[in-house]
Amino acid sequence: MKNTEATWDHIAAIAAKNHKHSVNNPYSQFRNDMTTDQVLKDQKISDLLTRGMCCPTSNGGAAAVLASEAFVKKHSLQNQAIEILSQAVTTDDTMLYDKRSQIELTGSNMSRRAAQQAFKEASLTPSDISVIELHDCFAPNELLVYDALGLCKPGEASKIVDAKDNTYGGKWVINPSGGLLSKGHPLGATGLGMLFYLVCQLRGIAGPLQVDKVKPDSGKAAYCLAHNLGLGGSCSVSILGRPDFYKPGGKDGRSRLGYEYGFMCKGITEACVEKVKSRKAFSAFAFKPEPMPPQKKVKAPLNNQAVAKL
Repeated sequence: MKNTEATWDHIAAIAAKNHKHSVNNPYSQFRNDMTTDQVLKDQKISDLLTRGMCCPTSNGGAAAVLASEAFVKKHSLQNQAIEILSQAVTTDDTMLYDKRSQIELTGSNMSRRAAQQAFKEASLTPSDISVIELHDCFAPNELLVYDALGLCKPGEASKIVDAKDNTYGGKWVINPSGGLLSKGHPLGATGLGMLFYLVCQLRGIAGPLQVDKVKPDSGKAAYCLAHNLGLGGSCSVSILGRPDFYKPGGKDGRSRLGYEYGFMCKGITEACVEKVKSRKAFSAFAFKPEPMPPQKKVKAPLNNQAVAKL
């Protein structure tokens, strides 16, 4: 707080913003809308942090398919192609030890260097980005990442919160998924999960999570950024956009699955597996297993006396 103009009201407002975003995300672990005041008055997790400011313990998985431009064109997948314009990975450096700073302890400098490298490689600036999914393991971390990504001058991240430039209608929409605070933080799956949400945004299939200015029919180039890190320590920043050969319209994965996966969540059934399994490559897992033999029923004991006799 000494090095920023932020107050705990700003941090609580960030948490409330992410909780509000999560209401529209069926994949979110928590979908409860919270006000800034409710976040501040929530159960204490530490002397300074409340439950609403902390991400939950989560389980989850994520997957991505990478393909060359030649493969995309050969298989007529131009309407689904989203390009990785740049990607940078950094690690902690000596500043972490030299400055003895709690801000640097959160990975601020490696986030800053990763962002600078990614923007340079993509020939873009923070002002060119419209949607951001970032690593908000705790609400104060999101505030610090604003600064590290270059969204504001050093120490002025609170101004983004005051201007509501971190939500719909503002300069950027940050964590439209609800972020780690609401969506959850399944560790190994978190980074690819961020990319999933950004790909849906750029394809224009994010439904109630959609940011209008990045839709394909907006007629404008659009760019999204993903920021992920692990303390002790590495950070990755990826910038995504639609390639020049992108062609909207036509069938896509929604046709095969039979629902709007960008904003609808359905359980996996055998019918789903049947739709997507390979017709050429053999796999024992692609076939329906033999039914389990009937299990012998064991009558449960009714009381402690019966248990003692057993």
